[in-house]
Amino acid sequence: MNVASDIEIRAVIRFLTLKGLTTSTIAAELKSVYGGSVCSITTVKKWKKRFEEGRSDLDDDFRSGRPPKSDLVKKVSDVLDELPFMSCKTICQMLEIPKTTCLRILHNSLGLKKFNFRWVPHQLSEAQKLKRVECSRELLRVLQDTPHRNIVTGDESWFNFDIPIKSAWAERREDLPCLPQLEIGTKKSLVSIFWSPEGLHSLLILPHGTTYNAAYFCDTVVPNLRSEICTQRRRRTLRGIVIHMDNARPHNAKISVEALESIKAKRVEHPPYSPDLAPSDFFLFGVLKEKLSGSSFSSSEDLISKIRGKFAQLDKEMLHRVYFNWIERLEWVVENSGEYYQSK
Repeated sequence: MNVASDIEIRAVIRFLTLKGLTTSTIAAELKSVYGGSVCSITTVKKWKKRFEEGRSDLDDDFRSGRPPKSDLVKKVSDVLDELPFMSCKTICQMLEIPKTTCLRILHNSLGLKKFNFRWVPHQLSEAQKLKRVECSRELLRVLQDTPHRNIVTGDESWFNFDIPIKSAWAERREDLPCLPQLEIGTKKSLVSIFWSPEGLHSLLILPHGTTYNAAYFCDTVVPNLRSEICTQRRRRTLRGIVIHMDNARPHNAKISVEALESIKAKRVEHPPYSPDLAPSDFFLFGVLKEKLSGSSFSSSEDLISKIRGKFAQLDKEMLHRVYFNWIERLEWVVENSGEYYQSK
Protein backbone atom coordinates (compact mmCIF):
# COMPACT_ATOMS: atom_id res chain seq x y z
CA MET A 1 0.00 0.00 0.00
CA ASN A 2 1.29 3.49 -0.87
CA VAL A 3 1.71 5.88 2.09
CA ALA A 4 0.40 9.27 1.04
CA SER A 5 0.45 12.60 2.88
CA ASP A 6 -2.77 14.42 3.79
CA ILE A 7 -1.82 17.18 1.37
CA GLU A 8 -1.50 14.71 -1.49
CA ILE A 9 -4.88 13.13 -0.71
CA ARG A 10 -6.60 16.53 -0.59
CA ALA A 11 -4.99 17.52 -3.88
CA VAL A 12 -6.45 14.40 -5.48
CA ILE A 13 -9.88 15.10 -3.97
CA ARG A 14 -9.77 18.68 -5.32
CA PHE A 15 -8.73 17.48 -8.79
CA LEU A 16 -11.51 14.88 -8.95
CA THR A 17 -14.03 17.37 -7.54
CA LEU A 18 -13.19 19.81 -10.33
CA LYS A 19 -13.73 16.96 -12.79
CA GLY A 20 -17.26 16.61 -11.44
CA LEU A 21 -16.95 13.18 -9.82
CA THR A 22 -19.29 12.17 -6.98
CA THR A 23 -18.18 11.63 -3.39
CA SER A 24 -18.51 7.84 -3.61
CA THR A 25 -16.59 7.74 -6.90
CA ILE A 26 -13.76 9.85 -5.45
CA ALA A 27 -13.57 7.59 -2.38
CA ALA A 28 -13.44 4.51 -4.63
CA GLU A 29 -10.63 6.04 -6.72
CA LEU A 30 -8.59 6.82 -3.59
CA LYS A 31 -9.14 3.30 -2.27
CA SER A 32 -8.03 1.67 -5.53
CA VAL A 33 -4.76 3.64 -5.58
CA TYR A 34 -3.79 4.13 -1.94
CA GLY A 35 -5.63 1.34 -0.13
CA GLY A 36 -8.81 1.12 1.89
CA SER A 37 -7.69 2.93 5.06
CA VAL A 38 -6.17 6.01 3.46
CA CYS A 39 -9.25 8.24 3.76
CA SER A 40 -12.82 7.81 5.02
CA ILE A 41 -15.82 8.76 2.88
CA THR A 42 -16.73 11.35 5.54
CA THR A 43 -13.38 13.08 5.01
CA VAL A 44 -13.84 12.97 1.24
CA LYS A 45 -17.31 14.51 1.60
CA LYS A 46 -16.00 17.27 3.91
CA TRP A 47 -13.15 18.32 1.62
CA LYS A 48 -15.27 17.98 -1.55
CA LYS A 49 -17.76 20.43 -0.06
CA ARG A 50 -14.98 22.88 0.83
CA PHE A 51 -13.55 22.79 -2.69
CA GLU A 52 -17.00 23.23 -4.23
CA GLU A 53 -17.36 26.37 -2.07
CA GLY A 54 -14.23 27.78 -3.66
CA ARG A 55 -11.48 26.76 -1.25
CA SER A 56 -8.07 26.07 -2.83
CA ASP A 57 -5.89 25.82 0.31
CA LEU A 58 -4.94 22.22 1.14
CA ASP A 59 -3.55 22.79 4.65
CA ASP A 60 -5.36 21.96 7.90
CA ASP A 61 -7.36 24.68 9.58
CA PHE A 62 -5.61 25.93 12.68
CA ARG A 63 -7.11 24.59 15.88
CA SER A 64 -6.02 25.42 19.41
CA GLY A 65 -4.53 22.48 21.24
CA ARG A 66 -3.34 20.79 18.08
CA PRO A 67 0.24 21.49 16.96
CA PRO A 68 0.66 22.52 13.31
CA LYS A 69 2.08 19.81 11.03
CA SER A 70 5.46 21.60 10.81
CA ASP A 71 5.73 21.49 14.61
CA LEU A 72 5.02 17.76 14.63
CA VAL A 73 7.67 17.16 12.01
CA LYS A 74 10.19 19.09 14.09
CA LYS A 75 9.28 17.17 17.24
CA VAL A 76 9.68 13.80 15.50
CA SER A 77 12.97 14.99 14.00
CA ASP A 78 14.24 16.14 17.41
CA VAL A 79 13.39 12.76 18.95
CA LEU A 80 15.33 10.93 16.24
CA ASP A 81 18.30 13.28 16.53
CA GLU A 82 18.65 12.23 20.16
CA LEU A 83 17.57 8.58 19.79
CA PRO A 84 17.88 7.39 16.16
CA PHE A 85 17.02 3.78 17.18
CA MET A 86 13.56 4.75 18.50
CA SER A 87 10.65 2.66 17.22
CA CYS A 88 7.59 4.25 15.62
CA LYS A 89 5.44 2.90 18.48
CA THR A 90 7.60 4.62 21.11
CA ILE A 91 7.62 7.91 19.17
CA CYS A 92 3.81 7.78 19.05
CA GLN A 93 3.63 7.24 22.79
CA MET A 94 6.08 10.05 23.54
CA LEU A 95 4.40 12.63 21.28
CA GLU A 96 0.83 11.31 21.70
CA ILE A 97 0.19 11.09 17.96
CA PRO A 98 -1.46 8.36 15.83
CA LYS A 99 0.76 5.76 14.20
CA THR A 100 -0.44 6.75 10.71
CA THR A 101 0.63 10.35 11.34
CA CYS A 102 4.01 9.25 12.65
CA LEU A 103 4.62 7.02 9.61
CA ARG A 104 3.67 9.79 7.19
CA ILE A 105 6.05 12.20 8.90
CA LEU A 106 8.87 9.64 8.91
CA HIS A 107 8.42 8.55 5.28
CA ASN A 108 7.01 11.61 3.50
CA SER A 109 8.14 14.65 5.48
CA LEU A 110 11.54 13.40 6.66
CA GLY A 111 12.19 10.92 3.84
CA LEU A 112 13.40 8.24 6.24
CA LYS A 113 13.44 4.45 6.10
CA LYS A 114 14.40 2.06 8.88
CA PHE A 115 17.30 -0.25 8.08
CA ASN A 116 18.93 -3.08 9.98
CA PHE A 117 22.59 -2.66 10.86
CA ARG A 118 25.06 -4.51 8.65
CA TRP A 119 27.11 -6.86 10.80
CA VAL A 120 30.78 -7.29 9.96
CA PRO A 121 33.18 -10.01 11.18
CA HIS A 122 35.65 -7.59 12.76
CA GLN A 123 36.20 -3.90 13.38
CA LEU A 124 39.08 -3.38 10.98
CA SER A 125 41.96 -1.06 11.80
CA GLU A 126 43.58 1.03 9.08
CA ALA A 127 46.59 -1.30 9.08
CA GLN A 128 44.33 -4.32 8.61
CA LYS A 129 42.50 -2.61 5.75
CA LEU A 130 45.83 -1.91 4.05
CA LYS A 131 46.82 -5.56 4.54
CA ARG A 132 43.50 -6.68 3.03
CA VAL A 133 44.20 -4.55 -0.03
CA GLU A 134 47.75 -5.90 -0.35
CA CYS A 135 46.67 -9.56 -0.03
CA SER A 136 43.69 -9.01 -2.34
CA ARG A 137 45.98 -7.69 -5.07
CA GLU A 138 48.19 -10.77 -4.76
CA LEU A 139 45.18 -13.09 -4.81
CA LEU A 140 43.87 -11.32 -7.90
CA ARG A 141 47.21 -11.82 -9.62
CA VAL A 142 47.14 -15.54 -8.80
CA LEU A 143 43.54 -15.94 -9.95
CA GLN A 144 44.31 -14.15 -13.21
CA ASP A 145 47.60 -15.96 -13.94
CA THR A 146 46.71 -19.50 -12.78
CA PRO A 147 44.08 -21.84 -14.25
CA HIS A 148 41.26 -21.94 -11.72
CA ARG A 149 41.30 -25.74 -11.67
CA ASN A 150 44.79 -25.49 -10.11
CA ILE A 151 43.69 -23.17 -7.29
CA VAL A 152 42.44 -25.33 -4.43
CA THR A 153 40.69 -23.54 -1.57
CA GLY A 154 39.83 -25.08 1.78
CA ASP A 155 38.57 -24.46 5.27
CA GLU A 156 36.90 -26.09 8.27
CA SER A 157 33.38 -25.76 9.64
CA TRP A 158 31.21 -27.38 12.31
CA PHE A 159 28.32 -29.55 11.11
CA ASN A 160 25.56 -30.63 13.52
CA PHE A 161 24.34 -34.22 13.45
CA ASP A 162 20.78 -32.88 13.49
CA ILE A 163 20.19 -29.96 11.13
CA PRO A 164 16.69 -28.49 11.57
CA ILE A 165 14.60 -26.97 8.78
CA LYS A 166 14.42 -23.24 9.47
CA SER A 167 11.44 -22.26 7.29
CA ALA A 168 8.59 -23.66 5.21
CA TRP A 169 5.65 -22.43 3.11
CA ALA A 170 2.33 -22.28 4.94
CA GLU A 171 -0.91 -20.28 4.87
CA ARG A 172 -0.42 -19.20 8.49
CA ARG A 173 2.49 -19.11 10.91
CA GLU A 174 0.34 -21.12 13.34
CA ASP A 175 0.36 -24.04 10.88
CA LEU A 176 4.09 -24.55 11.35
CA PRO A 177 5.42 -26.70 14.19
CA CYS A 178 7.62 -25.21 16.90
CA LEU A 179 11.28 -26.18 16.72
CA PRO A 180 13.42 -26.41 19.85
CA GLN A 181 16.56 -24.31 19.94
CA LEU A 182 19.81 -26.24 19.59
CA GLU A 183 21.30 -26.75 23.02
CA ILE A 184 24.90 -26.40 24.12
CA GLY A 185 26.44 -29.82 23.75
CA THR A 186 24.46 -30.77 20.66
CA LYS A 187 26.45 -33.43 18.81
CA LYS A 188 28.53 -31.96 16.00
CA SER A 189 31.80 -32.55 14.17
CA LEU A 190 34.44 -30.37 12.56
CA VAL A 191 34.66 -31.04 8.82
CA SER A 192 37.63 -30.09 6.64
CA ILE A 193 36.94 -29.49 2.94
CA PHE A 194 39.30 -28.62 0.08
CA TRP A 195 37.83 -28.01 -3.36
CA SER A 196 38.17 -26.19 -6.69
CA PRO A 197 35.94 -25.64 -9.74
CA GLU A 198 36.93 -29.17 -10.77
CA GLY A 199 35.19 -30.61 -7.71
CA LEU A 200 35.92 -32.00 -4.25
CA HIS A 201 39.55 -32.82 -3.43
CA SER A 202 39.63 -33.57 0.29
CA LEU A 203 36.87 -34.24 2.80
CA LEU A 204 37.80 -35.18 6.38
CA ILE A 205 35.95 -35.24 9.66
CA LEU A 206 37.85 -34.61 12.89
CA PRO A 207 37.74 -37.78 15.03
CA HIS A 208 36.04 -37.49 18.40
CA GLY A 209 38.51 -36.46 21.12
CA THR A 210 41.05 -35.09 18.60
CA THR A 211 42.14 -31.47 18.46
CA TYR A 212 42.44 -29.71 15.12
CA ASN A 213 45.96 -28.35 15.49
CA ALA A 214 49.09 -28.02 13.38
CA ALA A 215 50.09 -31.63 14.07
CA TYR A 216 46.72 -32.94 12.85
CA PHE A 217 46.92 -30.67 9.80
CA CYS A 218 50.40 -31.94 8.89
CA ASP A 219 49.84 -35.63 9.72
CA THR A 220 46.33 -36.06 8.32
CA VAL A 221 45.03 -33.17 6.19
CA VAL A 222 48.10 -32.53 4.05
CA PRO A 223 48.77 -36.21 3.20
CA ASN A 224 45.08 -36.75 2.37
CA LEU A 225 45.02 -33.65 0.17
CA ARG A 226 48.16 -34.77 -1.68
CA SER A 227 46.86 -38.30 -2.14
CA GLU A 228 43.44 -37.25 -3.41
CA ILE A 229 44.69 -34.63 -5.87
CA CYS A 230 47.48 -36.86 -7.21
CA THR A 231 44.99 -39.70 -7.72
CA GLN A 232 42.41 -37.44 -9.37
CA ARG A 233 44.95 -35.65 -11.58
CA ARG A 234 47.27 -38.66 -12.13
CA ARG A 235 50.36 -36.86 -10.94
CA ARG A 236 53.13 -37.48 -8.40
CA THR A 237 53.39 -34.08 -6.70
CA LEU A 238 51.32 -30.93 -6.30
CA ARG A 239 53.78 -28.79 -8.24
CA GLY A 240 51.78 -26.03 -9.93
CA ILE A 241 48.89 -26.36 -7.46
CA VAL A 242 48.06 -23.27 -5.40
CA ILE A 243 46.57 -23.87 -1.96
CA HIS A 244 44.33 -21.18 -0.46
CA MET A 245 43.36 -21.25 3.23
CA ASP A 246 42.50 -18.70 5.89
CA ASN A 247 44.88 -17.63 8.65
CA ALA A 248 43.86 -20.13 11.34
CA ARG A 249 46.77 -21.11 13.58
CA PRO A 250 46.98 -24.73 12.33
CA HIS A 251 47.34 -23.35 8.78
CA ASN A 252 50.02 -20.79 9.59
CA ALA A 253 52.23 -22.82 11.93
CA LYS A 254 55.82 -23.32 10.82
CA ILE A 255 55.42 -27.11 10.50
CA SER A 256 52.28 -26.57 8.39
CA VAL A 257 54.16 -24.31 5.98
CA GLU A 258 56.94 -26.90 5.74
CA ALA A 259 54.41 -29.70 5.16
CA LEU A 260 52.91 -27.87 2.18
CA GLU A 261 56.40 -27.17 0.81
CA SER A 262 57.25 -30.86 1.10
CA ILE A 263 54.44 -31.78 -1.33
CA LYS A 264 55.55 -28.99 -3.72
CA ALA A 265 52.30 -27.00 -3.27
CA LYS A 266 52.36 -23.20 -3.22
CA ARG A 267 50.43 -21.39 -0.48
CA VAL A 268 48.83 -18.05 -1.31
CA GLU A 269 48.32 -15.62 1.57
CA HIS A 270 44.78 -14.87 2.71
CA PRO A 271 43.83 -11.37 3.96
CA PRO A 272 43.38 -11.09 7.75
CA TYR A 273 39.86 -11.18 9.22
CA SER A 274 38.39 -11.87 5.79
CA PRO A 275 35.67 -14.55 5.61
CA ASP A 276 34.08 -12.35 2.93
CA LEU A 277 37.03 -13.29 0.67
CA ALA A 278 37.08 -17.03 1.40
CA PRO A 279 34.91 -19.06 -1.04
CA SER A 280 34.20 -21.75 1.55
CA ASP A 281 32.82 -19.10 3.92
CA PHE A 282 30.87 -16.89 1.53
CA PHE A 283 29.50 -19.79 -0.54
CA LEU A 284 30.22 -23.46 0.14
CA PHE A 285 29.41 -24.03 3.82
CA GLY A 286 26.15 -22.10 3.64
CA VAL A 287 25.00 -23.98 0.54
CA LEU A 288 25.89 -27.41 1.97
CA LYS A 289 24.15 -26.75 5.29
CA GLU A 290 21.07 -25.47 3.47
CA LYS A 291 20.96 -28.63 1.35
CA LEU A 292 21.33 -30.74 4.49
CA SER A 293 18.46 -28.99 6.32
CA GLY A 294 16.08 -31.47 7.88
CA SER A 295 18.69 -34.23 7.96
CA SER A 296 19.89 -36.32 10.90
CA PHE A 297 23.08 -38.37 10.87
CA SER A 298 23.70 -41.57 12.77
CA SER A 299 27.49 -41.48 12.53
CA SER A 300 30.47 -39.50 11.25
CA GLU A 301 30.60 -41.75 8.20
CA ASP A 302 26.94 -40.98 7.46
CA LEU A 303 27.60 -37.22 7.75
CA ILE A 304 30.63 -37.42 5.43
CA SER A 305 28.67 -39.50 2.91
CA LYS A 306 25.80 -36.99 2.84
CA ILE A 307 28.16 -33.99 2.48
CA ARG A 308 29.94 -35.73 -0.40
CA GLY A 309 26.60 -36.43 -2.06
CA LYS A 310 25.39 -32.82 -1.71
CA PHE A 311 28.69 -31.48 -3.06
CA ALA A 312 28.33 -33.75 -6.09
CA GLN A 313 25.06 -31.96 -6.88
CA LEU A 314 26.94 -28.67 -7.41
CA ASP A 315 27.75 -28.48 -11.10
CA LYS A 316 31.14 -27.23 -12.30
CA GLU A 317 29.62 -24.18 -13.96
CA MET A 318 28.34 -23.01 -10.57
CA LEU A 319 31.75 -23.59 -8.96
CA HIS A 320 33.43 -21.59 -11.72
CA ARG A 321 30.96 -18.75 -11.11
CA VAL A 322 31.96 -18.78 -7.44
CA TYR A 323 35.59 -18.18 -8.44
CA PHE A 324 34.55 -15.29 -10.70
CA ASN A 325 32.56 -13.87 -7.78
CA TRP A 326 35.71 -14.27 -5.70
CA ILE A 327 37.56 -12.07 -8.22
CA GLU A 328 34.73 -9.53 -8.10
CA ARG A 329 34.94 -9.39 -4.31
CA LEU A 330 38.72 -8.94 -4.34
CA GLU A 331 38.47 -6.12 -6.88
CA TRP A 332 35.77 -4.45 -4.76
CA VAL A 333 37.96 -4.60 -1.64
CA VAL A 334 40.91 -3.07 -3.51
CA GLU A 335 38.73 -0.29 -4.94
CA ASN A 336 37.17 0.44 -1.53
CA SER A 337 40.35 0.65 0.54
CA GLY A 338 40.02 -2.67 2.35
CA GLU A 339 36.43 -2.36 3.60
CA TYR A 340 34.26 -5.47 3.94
CA TYR A 341 32.59 -6.50 0.71
CA GLN A 342 29.03 -5.29 0.12
CA SER A 343 26.91 -6.90 -2.59
CA LYS A 344 25.19 -4.63 -5.08
